[in-house]
Amino acid sequence: MNARVNARRAFGKAKRAALRPRLVRWQVDYGYYARLGRHSERLPWPSTYPHELLGPLREEHVVTVDGSPYFDDQVVAAAQDLAAGLVDVNPTASTVEVTFEAQRLQPAVYRWGLEQAQLDLAEWYIGLPVQYLGVAIKLERADATVADTRQWHRDVEDRRMLKMITYLSDVDDTAGPFGYLPREVSDAAAEELDYWSGFITEDRLASVLPRGEWCSATGPKLTTTFVDTCRLLHRATPPTGTDRYSMTFSYCSKHPFQRYDEMLPCASQIGDLTAGMSPRQVRSAAFTV
Repeated sequence: MNARVNARRAFGKAKRAALRPRLVRWQVDYGYYARLGRHSERLPWPSTYPHELLGPLREEHVVTVDGSPYFDDQVVAAAQDLAAGLVDVNPTASTVEVTFEAQRLQPAVYRWGLEQAQLDLAEWYIGLPVQYLGVAIKLERADATVADTRQWHRDVEDRRMLKMITYLSDVDDTAGPFGYLPREVSDAAAEELDYWSGFITEDRLASVLPRGEWCSATGPKLTTTFVDTCRLLHRATPPTGTDRYSMTFSYCSKHPFQRYDEMLPCASQIGDLTAGMSPRQVRSAAFTV
């Protein structure tokens, strides 16, 4: 990680720390809620998705469903083909991810995240015009290693994010399911731990919440979890018996607290993938400061 990246992350951490005092937070919150109010009349309705999904997502910030109705065969086949190529990549790494260059060779997966149905859902949930952060296609190896995002945490990029985590393989309790704490439980645990950023070890979380109350999203291939990872404590549970393959589509607002630019594609790469798409789709993919 180079000096520029370290400096950017340090600035983001300092910015979050500066916002912790109640008076400062109130002033920033006022501007945020004003933006929500101004945009409320322009919010799209995500008609592709049923009320049975929208209700829990709005109220609890997480819902797990059968995702197969939302993906066509071309997208699934492309995603599985890209994921299969990870088998021999860096064999000692616990987690490996498809490169953006590889995604450009099979653009159907990336472009699915820019379809109007997905943008409508993300904007409806976040309440503001959205930034599409792309899709992460990953292999989580069953080595039981606990590190990085396999630890409990909240994402810090924004006030609200929407992630769509779709399994490309069957996932049971030994295959590293997405783990999370329900809304009220997340809030209570974070308050008791005085948590505001970083990772939480299993033992530290267990000191305030019994392991039996931790939730996991298991299911067959194409099971999809829609979740706000800024609102809920969550993790990629370390697989212990079977590797996990997944793809995750991510969205935040156009002006988040922090962005990890080193993990994002450059403008020319995005231009190739959004050629021929609508102005809204291009704006959602284009990164602004």
